[in-house]
Amino acid sequence: MAEKQLQKITASAFFKLITKEDIQEAYSHITNNTISLKQSTKYSVLVNNMPFPPKDFIRVIANLKNYSIDEGTLFGGQTNKPFEALGYKVVNNQDYPFFNASILQPQIRKYQNAIDTTDWLKIHESYKFNFIKWLEDNIDFENDTNEAIKSKIEESQQQAFSPNSNTKGVNFIQTITRYQDDYITIEDIEKLRHIIANEVHESKENLTLSFGSFPKTSAYLCLFAPNRFMAYDGESIPAYEYLSKGSTNTNTAPKRNYKAFQFYQTFYKNIKEHLKESHLNTTAFTDLLQVETLTELHWNFITQDFLLYITRQIMNAKVPAYYCVGFHFYGENPTNQLPTFIENNIWINGYDDKFVNVVNEVPIGSLIAAKTSYTMNEDDKTISVLEVHCIGEVSGNSKDGKHLNVDWQKNFKSFILKRKGGYRSTISKVHNQTNIDAIFYKNDTDEELIEDENKETQQYTLNQILYGPPGTGKTYKTKKLAVEIIENQEYSDAPEDREIILEKYSKYVESENIHFTTFHQSMSYEDFIEGIKPTLNEDEEKELSYEIQDGIFKSICNQAKKNKNSIKKDTGTILQIEPFDTAWNYLVEYITEKLSNTEVPTFNTLTHKQVNAVGITDKGNLLFKPSAGSDLEYIISYNRTKKLFNAFPDLSLINNIDKEFRQVIGGSNSTAYWSVLNYLHHWIEENQDKIVIEEITDIPTKNQNYVLIIDEINRGNVSAIFGELITLIETDKRTGENEAISITLPYSKTKFSVPNNVFIIGTMNTADRSVEALDTALRRRFSFEEIAPNPQLLIGLNYKEVDLEKLLYAINQRIEILVDKDHQIGHSYFFSINNFDDLKLVFKDKIIPLLEEYFYGDFGKIGLVLGENFIEQQNVKNKSILAPFKNYDDLDFVADKKIFKLKPIDNMEVLDFISIYQKAES
Repeated sequence: MAEKQLQKITASAFFKLITKEDIQEAYSHITNNTISLKQSTKYSVLVNNMPFPPKDFIRVIANLKNYSIDEGTLFGGQTNKPFEALGYKVVNNQDYPFFNASILQPQIRKYQNAIDTTDWLKIHESYKFNFIKWLEDNIDFENDTNEAIKSKIEESQQQAFSPNSNTKGVNFIQTITRYQDDYITIEDIEKLRHIIANEVHESKENLTLSFGSFPKTSAYLCLFAPNRFMAYDGESIPAYEYLSKGSTNTNTAPKRNYKAFQFYQTFYKNIKEHLKESHLNTTAFTDLLQVETLTELHWNFITQDFLLYITRQIMNAKVPAYYCVGFHFYGENPTNQLPTFIENNIWINGYDDKFVNVVNEVPIGSLIAAKTSYTMNEDDKTISVLEVHCIGEVSGNSKDGKHLNVDWQKNFKSFILKRKGGYRSTISKVHNQTNIDAIFYKNDTDEELIEDENKETQQYTLNQILYGPPGTGKTYKTKKLAVEIIENQEYSDAPEDREIILEKYSKYVESENIHFTTFHQSMSYEDFIEGIKPTLNEDEEKELSYEIQDGIFKSICNQAKKNKNSIKKDTGTILQIEPFDTAWNYLVEYITEKLSNTEVPTFNTLTHKQVNAVGITDKGNLLFKPSAGSDLEYIISYNRTKKLFNAFPDLSLINNIDKEFRQVIGGSNSTAYWSVLNYLHHWIEENQDKIVIEEITDIPTKNQNYVLIIDEINRGNVSAIFGELITLIETDKRTGENEAISITLPYSKTKFSVPNNVFIIGTMNTADRSVEALDTALRRRFSFEEIAPNPQLLIGLNYKEVDLEKLLYAINQRIEILVDKDHQIGHSYFFSINNFDDLKLVFKDKIIPLLEEYFYGDFGKIGLVLGENFIEQQNVKNKSILAPFKNYDDLDFVADKKIFKLKPIDNMEVLDFISIYQKAES
């Protein structure tokens, strides 16, 4: 075929020939043929809401028109002008929200499936579409007065928009009342009118309304001018991070304020246009909104809903498994197969007879990291290094033990993790959560943000106690505080935040960042710090032995020290993991690889015999047995081996392995443990000769915080439980502080101190014991926060027949007079009330039993709290009940004594409960 003849032309002359039709033809040519253009460093032209490099786009147009532009006349700044002259927008790349269109389309398909087959739209998110339908039917922004609009917005928040729910209003408007009394002020509406009418510029000052939230401002602008403005919110904006992965020019999204407003207006509009062009089946929306054609307002909310779906259902979807994989085929040319893997969206096991079962078991949806592992010398020590070259998601498994389909991340920036050894096999499953977070979720963070997050300012009290009567929400408050301490950010008391907090609390309990315990009369120092405890021998015939075991507090302190994570250097901070972990990981992989090849790994014993490794347990421990003469298997546990490794850095100094090992870990097969320790020590020593030296920038990390929640802290003998550690928990006595103290523990004889990243939160029920009666030593080392009953929190509940706020206020006012304020009733008992039956049940199961306890069964005093509608006098002739006893004459007190009883709660009427506080009002 003859080569295409192109006519030479200067850039300025060619610019005059370009038409809108030429631009659209070039756009179709680029998109239809999947042509990749190198992203411009400074500017992009938007064609059909997609960004393109102006210079390369001009070259495509020229080629299609059979021209060749003289490159000496084609200057970057000049190439913007022909586009701008034809009405196309040219944007600064630094401010533009680029995203990866190839990632977007699969998510639209997932969203369509969720709409069609799940309750996502039908139940969970239908409320916002019902809300905008009500708004369109009831508010005319152009013609209604400001007062009428304000009144109708208030009216809208009294409507229930969710199916099968009495919840009123919508969250993005309801939450405004956290900051002020009005959902919107007259001044706010007037400001909106000026913006929408283009009477003032869109600026930070002009867009700042009374409630001071740009996302909420965007919502009002979207409602009243949907053709110009999009509604964005804090929960859906993380979708940008997801959709921008692999984009050629990804920008860091501004987090807040006017810059974020500008950024997300553009991003949401671009997503909206893609949704419109994606052939999304909108029947579910038109049916829900009862319209034939969707308006811009409808599309705005569909866009927000789509991005919210990505955040909630895709970004937070559980990954089934994580793997590290190799990519070098030794003997092949080239040995590095990763470029081929990425280009073809695959990964291949280079062996025909190894790791077949492991590959077959990789589930779809797993994340895999293409890695290399090696050691390097740093400060005269050998450290392990894991280099991550690319990460991908498994989209298919051929089940042939060799081939996986993988969606590799494009333009991935490789990174290095020091002190992360192991994972040397062709494919290794990653179990450790710390390693998962480091390998698969290492996010690039700008320097300014790192500096802010790594400030060593203490925002939370290290030791605090929340005290108050029962039912005031102390337990939930500890959960909220614990999550805030770990994340170093505050959450509101709004219902939507409560759900997030409880979910995150469970996550941090699972990751062991949060530990929970309850003090009681039997709690001891041995339970809390350390003690000698009986244990069944896990290696032999389950014989009973005794060993020193760490208590709750010592365990969390040791874990916090391990993950405190920092060795300060001039160049930064490096991760700190003991050599044991690197060697152990290598040993596990070595055994796994041998067994997968039907080989038997053997290890030498102290007496020059051999033991065999025969398996790995579900918990990652080793199974050993003698090479000959016995079928008995021994479990070599990670925890016990690590204790021995730390206790015996030099095995040659051991005189009696049975006796000395037993002192550290209790009963065990000392021969098998010695063989493993011997292997680990030799492995570490031998790898000194296999050092790769590279210049590597240290990786900054921030300390992990740990929280110990002690419920009912006043029910235990705190001085006895903490023992000598009562001094060590003081702020200035913690590890790393100027007056840090360490002690020698009585059982293990080891040095111990309390790190400054361990927080203690206690709760105390004042009805059990008053604050004043607490141990003086405890009071001096803890700060105290009262969690008092707050009847005002009951104002917004759905149940309205009885005024619950007035009810609780009246009850507590009387209890304080008759007993004290420490025995009041908490507000949380009333949160579950949705109808009158619920109210009766709360009184029957919660309120009445508490009152009986407070007044020791004296129903007369309970009558002074609840009133005569609840308590009645028994008509009983007291003298007739007593046995005859002539010598006792003083029976008048018996005859005069009044006996009261509680009326059946189930027979109560609404007016009976109203009478409790009506008397107080009259």
